Amino acid sequence: MLFDNTGAAADANAMHAIATGNLLTHFRRTELKPVADYTDAMVENYDAAVYIGADHRVPLPQAFLDDVRSTDKPVMWLGRNIEALAGPDGAQNAQFRDKYRWDPRAATTVDSSKVTSVEYQGEKVHRETQGAPEIVVPFTGTNDKVEVLATSQCTERGKPASCTPNGSPEAPWAIRSGTSPI
Repeated sequence: MLFDNTGAAADANAMHAIATGNLLTHFRRTELKPVADYTDAMVENYDAAVYIGADHRVPLPQAFLDDVRSTDKPVMWLGRNIEALAGPDGAQNAQFRDKYRWDPRAATTVDSSKVTSVEYQGEKVHRETQGAPEIVVPFTGTNDKVEVLATSQCTERGKPASCTPNGSPEAPWAIRSGTSPI
């Protein structure tokens, strides 16, 4: 479990990582580390990796990015910084698109106050809208290589409201893509 531990929100980021790590202990023992402490090939010592990106301005260690690109281990990426994984140049971005079947540079921003619930396996779960002004939605199109696991349900004044450029009242909340399901 890796997380951002720099910047003004470092303490809050650590608390989010602890809470997420506690949930992940359902599967096995979880180890928390600041992503800044990541070393070459570290992901290979674990069954899977989870990264919580809280600030898109936090530079990620090159070893971490390289290992996520090359590992066969499942990696769950939560929050921000996915564009860093796609890389700074067109060739790396094309490799990302080939592997994961979506483009992080084409993400959509959704007004967080509109996302009042999340639907997962047919069940709607209420979502508190305070705290984040916007949500970055990684994928809004249709693609048979990207599995939408959960959708955000957008409303205004209790009625369905558009929250994507195509006018849909829902947007992907969680997706599975690439070669390693988690």
